[in-house]
Amino acid sequence: MNSLVFISLLSLNVNNIQPGTQRFDRLVDLLLDEDPDLIALTECGPEAFEALAFELEPIAALYAPADFWGNGILSMRYPVKEWGSLDISIYQEHRSVVWASISVSDEKDIHVAALHLEVSDEVARMDQIRIIEKELDFDSFILVGDFNALNRLDYDQEALNILTTRRAQGGRSPPRWDVIHSLLDAYGFIDAAQGHPFVPTTLHLSRVDYIFFGKESRVLPQFSSYKVLNTIGMEISDHNSPFVVFQ
Repeated sequence: MNSLVFISLLSLNVNNIQPGTQRFDRLVDLLLDEDPDLIALTECGPEAFEALAFELEPIAALYAPADFWGNGILSMRYPVKEWGSLDISIYQEHRSVVWASISVSDEKDIHVAALHLEVSDEVARMDQIRIIEKELDFDSFILVGDFNALNRLDYDQEALNILTTRRAQGGRSPPRWDVIHSLLDAYGFIDAAQGHPFVPTTLHLSRVDYIFFGKESRVLPQFSSYKVLNTIGMEISDHNSPFVVFQ
């Protein structure tokens, strides 16, 4: 009989964190305390990623550079069978995805992709999703990172009014839902936060950082394991950090 394998996953946009700073030291302490099996980082420069790998000593450290400082995956305990990167640039700005197939047991591999989508344009984000979908088997993947996209289901009418007002005050267009709607409905991803109370991941009381898993990814969240770490309050980043344990 095969025993269950539990894999913890933490994701964080680290906001161009720099080695040798208090923010960096707080991040290292957090990662050591939470002790996740897999760490997905966005907006992480190559020097910071190398320094984190030195401090944490993962089995594998995988990195894809980008203009917004790149994306990385640290596998703390499980070997990586295959990995690569994708160029998802839409405009002149370079955006990337890093992905990995990770062996968690003799019978089971999981597939993870860490991404950071375009910040200001929902149409461009949809184009980036289509680029990724052409290269990766969405059904079998866990998608994680900063999607810069909103889920309509997160907001009741009062919260939606506040969100719309704040966006207008910041000179931004009204909220759109194309990307997350497409991932959930058209591509069949499941939100690891499903069934949990809404917790924002940004200073603007919105959620743009997600952990999605495909319908054939061979993972399920452990009951009540999903949480959002208050890394804004810890003065580590301008994003909070989603965390889940899969089985």
